[in-house]
Amino acid sequence: MTKLKKLARSPLKIKKTDKTKSANRVFEWMVVVENGGKVDVSDLKKLHDGENIFNELLFFLKAQRKKRVYLYCILRYLRFVISINKKVNATTLKLYKAELDHVTSKEANSKAQEFSICISFLKQLMSVEVILRDRLPENFKYTAKKHKESFYSLCCKNENELKEVLAPFGEDISSLSKKYGLDLIEAANCFYSDRCLDIIHKKSIADIKSGLNDVEFVDNIISGTSMSEIEKFKKISNFSEIYSFKRTVEEAVAILYSHYGYSLPRVDDWIPGVYDALKSRGWKSDKIKKELKDAKTKKGEFYTIIKNLSDREIETYKKIKDWRIKSFKKKSVEDCFKILYSKYGYFLPLASKWPFGLADYLKSRGWNCTRVYSAFFPDKRIHMPLLIAFLSHKEIAPNVDSIFYHTYFNSIQKDSERGYCLLNMNKMRGNSVGIPIKLSDPLIASTLKLIKIYQERLMGCDVGRDLLKKNNNSIFLNLMRIKKYIKQENDLRLYDPGTASDWVRRSLSNYSNEEPLLKPLVTSLVSGENFRPTHALLTKLKGGEFAKIKKLLGHSKTSTTKNYVERSETLGLLNKKNIEFQKLLLNEIAVNTRANKIGSTSKPKDKLLQIDYEQRLALKTPELEAEWIAYHDSILKDKNRLMFENPYRWNNYWALRLAEYQVLISQLDSKSLQVAKQNAKKIDLPILN
Repeated sequence: MTKLKKLARSPLKIKKTDKTKSANRVFEWMVVVENGGKVDVSDLKKLHDGENIFNELLFFLKAQRKKRVYLYCILRYLRFVISINKKVNATTLKLYKAELDHVTSKEANSKAQEFSICISFLKQLMSVEVILRDRLPENFKYTAKKHKESFYSLCCKNENELKEVLAPFGEDISSLSKKYGLDLIEAANCFYSDRCLDIIHKKSIADIKSGLNDVEFVDNIISGTSMSEIEKFKKISNFSEIYSFKRTVEEAVAILYSHYGYSLPRVDDWIPGVYDALKSRGWKSDKIKKELKDAKTKKGEFYTIIKNLSDREIETYKKIKDWRIKSFKKKSVEDCFKILYSKYGYFLPLASKWPFGLADYLKSRGWNCTRVYSAFFPDKRIHMPLLIAFLSHKEIAPNVDSIFYHTYFNSIQKDSERGYCLLNMNKMRGNSVGIPIKLSDPLIASTLKLIKIYQERLMGCDVGRDLLKKNNNSIFLNLMRIKKYIKQENDLRLYDPGTASDWVRRSLSNYSNEEPLLKPLVTSLVSGENFRPTHALLTKLKGGEFAKIKKLLGHSKTSTTKNYVERSETLGLLNKKNIEFQKLLLNEIAVNTRANKIGSTSKPKDKLLQIDYEQRLALKTPELEAEWIAYHDSILKDKNRLMFENPYRWNNYWALRLAEYQVLISQLDSKSLQVAKQNAKKIDLPILN
């Protein structure tokens, strides 16, 4: 039997190293938002348990579509906690609510939305036990939601301006009234919305085409550039120097000798530009001829020049047929683009980094930096009108976010029907349905061209190739050029959320300089959100059924479409600030009606249009007010029947009567209106015909 050795106990020896490592984790206190930008939140280190709170913040934001909005709402609360030197908990959230309540620059709903985000974040912190569970304060109360208005509804608030721009279009409005069976206010709404959308769309398409033509111009130049030219242009650092040209006396003498030897013809027969160069330096013709004769005898200044000429130089000078400055190669836009491409490819840096003098020269030729940037890699110069063109397209009627963030390289697919495509704008809510549009549509054709340009550009760099491997690449790619915002070479991101609103207002302002009809849109601060309600209301006014409007808006429920249209109608047609404008329209129609009937033997049966409004209001009685209400309600009730039985009488009589009653009723005070409504119920009117 083998005897076991006795277990020997000895102290554990730990091998010491020269360097000791910290146990603290090192990570970046940055939050990446939806456009790829980074937000520094390093000040959150000051919070109690700041690292865990930061990690939960990152997790919380992952589920949010608009990360930037959520981030800043939470940061305002967290920084408030830091400022009062407290912990993140229900108590400090209550204090923050009181602080937020005193902010007068924010509306009640904005406060409620921001505070709701903070409540949700604290609930998450409690659920993972980062902070203690406690009862959180109640949110602010929401007020009635302010619905998005149509063009006409917004512009009615600037009544005088709207009257001024629409005054010349009385006949057009009257024509729409007859065509669609509308009263005059509905017809004015229809005309103004329709005409504005047409103007905006036409101008934006023209701007897109202009931008794409610039891209094509640059591509043609680059495709004709040889490799030897690229190598030569790469070395250029001073654009002004390489195109500077100085004519010297030595070269002028060499040219004369190479062409004529020692015997010169008369001055008029010399190579053009040589005598001008010599004369400007004090050399007259007699003196030049004498110097050449002396050179033949190996004397004088010219002899020194001539004796140093090689046979190769003499042959080169013999080829010169014109030595005037204008005959020499000048600077050109084409050479500028060759230089830029040779040095930077399609991804241009800021103009301050271009070769000296190049940006100034291009600017003097109508190519400012913005135009050049976009011609090499399409950016906001094309994106801005592209956004406007999508918004104003009557077959698409999209949301701003659907265009800006969810229109991808693969959003346009060829349809099974020949000559059509399906435009698919991904929606965050509900199902996205492809919209069939003709491939020949200018917007679709331009968008497809832009996508092709992007794909070609992106294949030329590592970042671009990686991007193309992803499924959802937005057509609104922005190349970052400002150094402090760039996180990598060829940094491509989406635009910030507020950019769309700024672009819409800037574009409308520019277009209104040539189209006065758009000026009310500018002063009313129309934004991208007002296009969609305008499309819906316009379709309704033109007789579109709810099914058509529902399909246009991409709603899954009919009730959603009904509420949407009814809100737009209420805001657009029952706005009490349009009373004076209604009078203007009716008076304009009255003038046109009388003018059209000059020479006619028949007299108009209706004298209502020729009676002054102020006179009728001054002579009003409770009985007359009740009659206005009764007739107004009866015409509305029988509107469809009247239009069907006798369209001509509806357009020339009842539609005008209805509009007049609307004007008169709107002038009544609330007390008189209530009394008139009660009395109107007692009036028994004959059947309208």
